Amino acid sequence: MDNKKTFTTSIVISLLFVFMTVAVVIKTAPSLKNKIFEYVTSQFGVCLSDAVDRTGQCDDPKIKRFLKVYDFGREYIDHRADLSGLVGFAYARTGQLSKARQHYQQALMSWPDFFWFHYNLGLIYYREGSYDEALEHFKKALSADPTKTSALTRSSNLYTKIMVTKLVRSNSTLDDFYLSAQRNIFILMALSFYQTKSFNEMFHVASYVLSSHVQKKEDFVCYEAAAANGLKKYDEAIALWVSCLKHRPEIVEAYLSMGLAFQALHREEEARRWKEMASQKSVSLTDIKDIELAPF
Repeated sequence: MDNKKTFTTSIVISLLFVFMTVAVVIKTAPSLKNKIFEYVTSQFGVCLSDAVDRTGQCDDPKIKRFLKVYDFGREYIDHRADLSGLVGFAYARTGQLSKARQHYQQALMSWPDFFWFHYNLGLIYYREGSYDEALEHFKKALSADPTKTSALTRSSNLYTKIMVTKLVRSNSTLDDFYLSAQRNIFILMALSFYQTKSFNEMFHVASYVLSSHVQKKEDFVCYEAAAANGLKKYDEAIALWVSCLKHRPEIVEAYLSMGLAFQALHREEEARRWKEMASQKSVSLTDIKDIELAPF
């Protein structure tokens, strides 16, 4: 009996020794660490290259697989800002926003002026309803040096894999992608001010974009109109809503706001008509379903 117990103990000790030895080798062998790192990160490239969406967006099952691989290998991988950001992106896409924020904050410690980290963090905060925090990161994104962001993006072997797939599928360039994200930031800033009833700031953002070289800026007439309504500049708001409705006739707030504006001006019949039309509309001014996190 004692011999059997001694033998079992020896086996357990031997197995522990082997396990510890393997762990030490993995942690200290650069080539093995590199292989684990390459495997973990290649899964993100697979995720995007296999995506069925023509814009190159990941599907969530593949993102979950990437996170499982990352959880397995993370203790053997040295910190990299680009990888931390991608893990944050993956957590955000699977609804784990707290973990996503932690990884983006960690990534920003190494790349504090990287446009895309601030962009994604701002969008996460916006979706959580933390509009002040969202605005802080949107402002930092806009003040980030685009040349430096471009250089960091092109220097990362992770981003190279991802962006080649995404840009080919969307038939665009990295500069196009960046300009589109800038436009999204202005939209989200205007809507953040709308949500916090900061109508002066909202009007300023919308007016700035309308006088700038930003592409596809028609929506900002609607933001100007909403801000004018909030500021009780009803005549101006009515004129702006009419312009807005020429290209966004489905916005429910346009009809409701027109009704309120006419009511404030004691034009009751027109107010009633616009409010009735609002019941036939369903698209909200605050709908941002087309704005997605960027794969950074």
